[in-house]
Amino acid sequence: MVGAFGVSCCPLPGETWKIAELVITTYIQAYLLTKREEFATWYKKVHEFSWSKFPDKKHGEWYGYLNRQGEVLLELKGGKWKGCFHVPRAMFLCANIFKQLAAADFLV
Repeated sequence: MVGAFGVSCCPLPGETWKIAELVITTYIQAYLLTKREEFATWYKKVHEFSWSKFPDKKHGEWYGYLNRQGEVLLELKGGKWKGCFHVPRAMFLCANIFKQLAAADFLV
C-alpha cells in the first residue's frame, strides 16, 4: 500500500486476508483496548483503502491480490488461498467491536 497514504502500512503487496486481519487485530482491537487515536486513524485509512480498491464493483466480491499501488494484481476472487473466510470474519468481528465501543459511548 505504499503510495496510498504516503507510507507503507503493509509489508507485502495487498492480499485480502492480510488487510482483513490488519484491520481487526492491529487497529480495531488496539483501539478498543487503548483508546489511542492513532489506531482509529489507521483503521480509517485502511478501511478507505480496502473499500476503494479490493471490491469488484461490477461483479461483487473482493479481489484476492493487489500490487503495492493498489491495482488488481490477479483477478482471482476465490481459490486455494482466497476463500470466504477472512473478509466476512473481519466484518463480523469489527461489527462486534463497534457494538462494544458504542455501548461504552466511545466510537471511532
